[in-house]
Amino acid sequence: IACCVIFLGWFVSGTAMMYWRLPVFSAAERLATLPELSSERVRIDAAEAWGRTGEKGAPRAVVLTSLQGEPVYRFTAGGEGWITVSATDGRVRRRFRWEEAQGSVPVVAGNARWYLEETLKGPDQWTLSRIYEAHRPLYKVAVEDGAGTVLYVSSATGEVVNRTTTVSRWQGFVSAILHWIYPTVLRQFDEFWRQFVIWLSLLGCVMCVLGMAVGIWRSSPSRKYKMRDKGPTWSPYLGQKRWHHWGGLAFGLVTFTWALSGAFSLNPGRLSPGTGPTPAMEKLWSGGALKLEGARPEWPAGTREVEYRTYQGSTYYLFHAAGVPVQYSRQFDAEELLRLAERAMPGRRVTEKVQLADYDWYYYDLKTRKKNLPVWRLKFDDPEETWLYVDPKSGQIAARYEAASRRHRWLYHGLHSLDFPFLYLNRPWWDVIVIGLSLGGILLSWTGVWIGWQRVRQMARQRAAATRERERRGVPVAAMGTGD
Repeated sequence: IACCVIFLGWFVSGTAMMYWRLPVFSAAERLATLPELSSERVRIDAAEAWGRTGEKGAPRAVVLTSLQGEPVYRFTAGGEGWITVSATDGRVRRRFRWEEAQGSVPVVAGNARWYLEETLKGPDQWTLSRIYEAHRPLYKVAVEDGAGTVLYVSSATGEVVNRTTTVSRWQGFVSAILHWIYPTVLRQFDEFWRQFVIWLSLLGCVMCVLGMAVGIWRSSPSRKYKMRDKGPTWSPYLGQKRWHHWGGLAFGLVTFTWALSGAFSLNPGRLSPGTGPTPAMEKLWSGGALKLEGARPEWPAGTREVEYRTYQGSTYYLFHAAGVPVQYSRQFDAEELLRLAERAMPGRRVTEKVQLADYDWYYYDLKTRKKNLPVWRLKFDDPEETWLYVDPKSGQIAARYEAASRRHRWLYHGLHSLDFPFLYLNRPWWDVIVIGLSLGGILLSWTGVWIGWQRVRQMARQRAAATRERERRGVPVAAMGTGD
């Protein structure tokens, strides 16, 4: 009975997740709030700014961006989080008090009135993700704009890192929070939550198998059952039980596969090694630490952020503007990239090398179709059966799939999202099929909940009737034990 309630929530929220997720302040929205970078206001280069921090060695990452209208460098140094350095006067900041950070609020809130609601040292419902850990404590700001807007401002970078509204919070609740069983009190204990969802999903799988077994056992293709009003029939049940019987036979298998793939979404047993390049590959690609000497790029008009990268020991740049694709400061030689990919797999032979003009079953973009094309796919003869996808536009390894991660892709995404190319390339057919199957799951789950509720009511009535009978007979309540 309890699992039927959970499955009903999963099917309803899974349908909502096709279109809604947890509210986030996306990169595109953040870029839209930033001013265009002005070379006249950038008076010191990245090397000088890094020197002002007093840190040793080289930074792990560098971004030239804006904070409260002022151009700043943002450095990542080891495990110490972010260091912000003014590109105008070299002022260094590692943490932002509320008095310093509040200047970022009007950039996002506009002319609406706002006030500091509280300072969050731990997560709330909308900042549970690990991406917010380095930003804590967060300044939670309520905006009086009629939309119920709440902003979260980082004490580490002084910028707005999340924005929610009444509508987006409601959408997030009926989609991701309900589907992932994401209440704050549970989700903040990361590993406990992970194991809880995995085992709950596997318990649901057992329930599905038992239900299908009983459903098939109680079915009669020869219509041996006799009903007073219906005559010979294939099912011994009537009403909601009949609907549940029919729903289980029709949608029990897809319910099982969705529950099973839900468990695989959390990578039980760490079966998948992931799909990103290994640290050794990243080190080979970069060619060493990030070099800032003489690094003073000239960016195109409209640029709002400059990201520093290293390729084979030389620095290049990514130029981010609002509403347009990322631009790169250099072009990459495809043959050199392919040789580098082969060096990334020492002692292994390339068994296939092909340039993909369109997505395949592993390198794809279900929602936006904005992943770079073309890409090179290289297959190797190593024991893990590694495939590397090399993007000649960004000059990076776009994805790395081993046999285990390819299996996981089907056990999770394939079974859970039904992201088969013949479906997701032909929307709205994907939407129609997934919603149709979800409605079948809702029927199955709802009838289970209804039957369960009737069972609970019946038990309660029987217990109440037994209590009244004992009281009528004058039997003391204390004497009412299990042997009665």
